[in-house]
Amino acid sequence: MQCWICGAQANSREHVVKASDLKLQFGSFSQRNPLFQHSGARKNVRVGSLKSNKLKFSASLCARCNNERTQPFDRAWEKLSSTLQSARRQNPPAQRIRVNSIFPGASEKSMLYVHLYFVKLFGCRVVESGIPIDIRPFSQAILTGQPHPHLYLEFGVLKDVQGKHAGITPIQAVNTSGQSVFATFMYSVGRVGVVPIFTMLPTRRTTGGAWHPNKRLRVLEL
Repeated sequence: MQCWICGAQANSREHVVKASDLKLQFGSFSQRNPLFQHSGARKNVRVGSLKSNKLKFSASLCARCNNERTQPFDRAWEKLSSTLQSARRQNPPAQRIRVNSIFPGASEKSMLYVHLYFVKLFGCRVVESGIPIDIRPFSQAILTGQPHPHLYLEFGVLKDVQGKHAGITPIQAVNTSGQSVFATFMYSVGRVGVVPIFTMLPTRRTTGGAWHPNKRLRVLEL
């Protein structure tokens, strides 16, 4: 299989839920003190290592794309994610966060990198599940460092989640003539949720209050 980003041999696997988010929620775990993974197909699957392939997609990236090329995107999301978790632990929990306080002097570039992290995650899901979405704009966005023109992000809080939690929902899609014109899922860590939205439909009807890098985000509301 070829890397869907650059076309080289695919020999690297991306985490379904980012490793730093799993560590943030669950700390260290091992064969003696395992993490238990749940899905629609199976419950209570023992996971004894953060590097376990049970936590990853199939190999669809090359090592360079999954590490060196996209590392700035991973780090931007890691910083934003940890900041949002800290904000939710405040008493009372913070509901508005100035983006420049998270990324001083580099808020626009850093939020573009957050967007591109979810471009990578969404692309891996498209390839893994065989969703009928053209993967080339996802690849092009990562290779050029430019936003995907049809991918939006919505941030929010999950009110009904109790205890430690990190996960990803199945993709919900709308297909027309064999192609997905709308697709979305939720990525959640603790009580913080991010909903990536791919849409070829009119954005007023399908994105609501979601954000795209073509519009500067000054305040992140939860």
